[in-house]
Amino acid sequence: MVGHARRPLLDDSGKCVILCHPPRKEYYEKFVYEALPVESHRQHFLHNHLNTELVAGSRELSKVSKLWWTILHGQLCTMVFKVSVRHLSDHLSELLENTLSDLESSRCVSIEEDMYLSPSNLGRIASFYHIGYTTIEWFGSSLTSKTKMEGLLGILASASEYAELLIRPGEEELIRKLINHQRFAFENPKCNDPHEKANVLLQAHFSRHTVVGNLAVDQQ
Repeated sequence: MVGHARRPLLDDSGKCVILCHPPRKEYYEKFVYEALPVESHRQHFLHNHLNTELVAGSRELSKVSKLWWTILHGQLCTMVFKVSVRHLSDHLSELLENTLSDLESSRCVSIEEDMYLSPSNLGRIASFYHIGYTTIEWFGSSLTSKTKMEGLLGILASASEYAELLIRPGEEELIRKLINHQRFAFENPKCNDPHEKANVLLQAHFSRHTVVGNLAVDQQ
């Protein structure tokens, strides 16, 4: 956008004005004046992709390994600062082994005879609803037949997906007021915690409590 803030072939330079909330000025100046690296974070989401492939029908470890190599080889070959091409095979093998180990520990996948892979019910649920493997592991280990509504809300709001819920500047007081009108209160509420924000928004939804503004957008 900044690059097009001028008339091509007519102007030698262009101007861009950034309007923001004063307390956020230093935060945005960092992006303007400092060069920030752009890196792929694919390695942090491989578990969910692999679990989906297993649910879709991939079963033999050899076939999964070939798929693994196809997906990551091109990317890793360009990441010479992280792994050299000479050690690429070892790196991919270790990455696959660690990922499968994590999925097995989370009870999303079972490994038989070190050769055959089978998705569990938790793995299928995670794939169908696009839930992270850490979240489905948390649900599977926490939910019981005796879990009450308050505990259920706490477990649901603790899902890793809610960690990305935005806390806007000055929003803490609105969250605090909303907490005071809900059925289940919090001890020493942390209104800048996205999981507690998720909890209070879920409570407001289930109790048909109307929220407005940005909180209503977040609730959707």
